[in-house]
Amino acid sequence: FFFLMIRRPPRSTQSRSSAASDVYKRQIKGQQGKDITKFFKGGAYYKHSDEALNLLQYYKIGTITDGKATEIVQYPLVVKDKIIYKDFELSLSKGLVNQIIALPLSKYLEVIRKPLKHEGARLFDNDFLEKQSFIKLWHVPAFWFPAFLIFFYYALFRPVQNMGFADKFCNWHSQDFNVIFVILGLLLAIGIWTKFEYLLHRFGMHLDENIPDNKVCKFIHFFLHGLHHLFPLDGERVPLPNYIVIPTFAVLYYPVTCLIPGTFGRIVFAGLLLAYNFYEFTHYSLHVVPSKMFYFKDIKAYHMRHHLTSPNAGYGVTNKLWDLVYGTNPK
Repeated sequence: FFFLMIRRPPRSTQSRSSAASDVYKRQIKGQQGKDITKFFKGGAYYKHSDEALNLLQYYKIGTITDGKATEIVQYPLVVKDKIIYKDFELSLSKGLVNQIIALPLSKYLEVIRKPLKHEGARLFDNDFLEKQSFIKLWHVPAFWFPAFLIFFYYALFRPVQNMGFADKFCNWHSQDFNVIFVILGLLLAIGIWTKFEYLLHRFGMHLDENIPDNKVCKFIHFFLHGLHHLFPLDGERVPLPNYIVIPTFAVLYYPVTCLIPGTFGRIVFAGLLLAYNFYEFTHYSLHVVPSKMFYFKDIKAYHMRHHLTSPNAGYGVTNKLWDLVYGTNPK
């Protein structure tokens, strides 16, 4: 019942990528003008997940039947002003948040586990709250890069009461000041961030069945990560909102500066703010911006596996390191 008339891509397209040409030869050549239902469902090199099939609904231009086959409905469906699931519906003309958090936990998880290609969905009935739910990428450096500069200046030029082991090398006013120790502090912060990013994503954002079944907890989880999994291609819903990020860094400040006292600890904390800027730029790029750079192409494919096939694996966003260490890389 699915019918695809496949045309050979232009020669110039093939020449740009030998890998794409090889895939074409192995998987698509010979399928022109044929019913590809069986091939598409299980014979292709990559098996299409239910989540990927949901996204493909947006590119469907028609169905051809021969009177024998019946169409299989792939839920959820976005029809005019509503999202239709198998046994419930969500209205797109009203704020989605109140509708989603009112669902039982099992249905809440069903919603956030089935991504939709839909941009600009209304989340709140209140216009002011709705406006705050859109976060443009430039909002991140506009707020968090100055925050990094302030804390970095504070670390280098302000005296501290609890002197750390490396303070004489890190404080600008010290005769033993050495920029290498400042760089080491920033590099340590980046290393700490990669671990924090992994732990927060795995144990904070993917609580799933362990989320308490009440509206407050579902509201927090929805804005922490559920919204992003529901609309992964909506660029203005990719960055985390500041009302989640600010309390997170406020909680992190004292453990970091207590475990790493003095100026060096302040430099490390400032480095975490810098790493967060890089994290948001990377995450946004993985979802919205096409990239030809090998690393970003690779990590983009890796992150899409997390969204479309392996939601309980692939928790690293800027890197794969801790997934490899803990064995949570997508298979």
